[in-house]
Amino acid sequence: MLVLPGIAILLTQALPGPAACALDPELTAAVNRGIEYCILQDFDSALEIMDSLVAAEPERPETWFYRATVHAYRMTDEESFRWEEEFLGDLDSSGARLECWEDRAGRGELPPELQFIQGSIHSWKAYHLGRRERWLAAIRSGWAGIRVLEDLFDRCPDFADLKLGIGNFRYWKSAKMEHFIWLPFVRDERAEGIRLVEEARREGVFSPWVGASNLSWMYLDLGEAERAAALCREALDVFPGSRLFLFPLAEALLEKGDSAAADSCFRLILDSLSGEAYNNHVNEFICLEKLSRAAEEQGRFEDVLDLGRQALELPLSSENRSRLHEREQRLLKRMAQTERLSDRGTGDSSLSP
Repeated sequence: MLVLPGIAILLTQALPGPAACALDPELTAAVNRGIEYCILQDFDSALEIMDSLVAAEPERPETWFYRATVHAYRMTDEESFRWEEEFLGDLDSSGARLECWEDRAGRGELPPELQFIQGSIHSWKAYHLGRRERWLAAIRSGWAGIRVLEDLFDRCPDFADLKLGIGNFRYWKSAKMEHFIWLPFVRDERAEGIRLVEEARREGVFSPWVGASNLSWMYLDLGEAERAAALCREALDVFPGSRLFLFPLAEALLEKGDSAAADSCFRLILDSLSGEAYNNHVNEFICLEKLSRAAEEQGRFEDVLDLGRQALELPLSSENRSRLHEREQRLLKRMAQTERLSDRGTGDSSLSP
């Protein structure tokens, strides 16, 4: 999994209390069922739920938006873009219905739950543009989304699910600006980002496991591998076999130096991929490259070369091979170093008495 892990003007008058920010409980329950299917890689069942929501209320912007998120989760899991047309089409359909709502109610008259959708549309587009490596467009869309989300949060602080998107933005913005944090106008908001995502897990109405997935990668980025591993194991007790948590768990084990356990975890992921109807081999390459690193750390040098050759022989498209270029270079460097050590060992043995 290649990791990057992805809302309109409020009423001018003061918002009433927390109830003003409440989301539709029936819709939320259905969306949470869909999320849990996504976590288990059962995207067809998730789509059945979202299709039924769209069919029942096709004029609601939310239904189209939540169906788009299933396409996004699926493409992320597959490391593909094959649902791109459906994803962007559903986001556009959601946006069009928001505009119709505004035309009827007046500009700036969207309720908080629809402003949440509007800002989230920008955010998901930014995530997708980032996966496409269209960085300037991704930044523009991301800023558009976060401005609305933060404005909404300022006016409606009891809307706990906003903290997930805002927390992710603050953390990863600071993480990518790490080398500039010493400048007086650049703030390190990583701790604040984590705090917000942790609060969203505890207080929000959407599945807390989305936040858990986000946090696992944040903890890893901070070098807190043990904390990431513990969170992933907790999630895997609920969602056994979920690649959403197997990937960060395997990474955490590797970072902790537990290469044997990491090896087992990456092999679990490989086994799960073998049963998928669609496989573009990107995740296979990632697992094999990581397995070669684990083998190197265990001194299994023949396996380093064998696993590397398996990875290099995968029938990747030119586009996907380009996306994996840095990983491929690391693998080639590791294989070359291993071959030199092997040759040196052979030479030394021939000279020994």
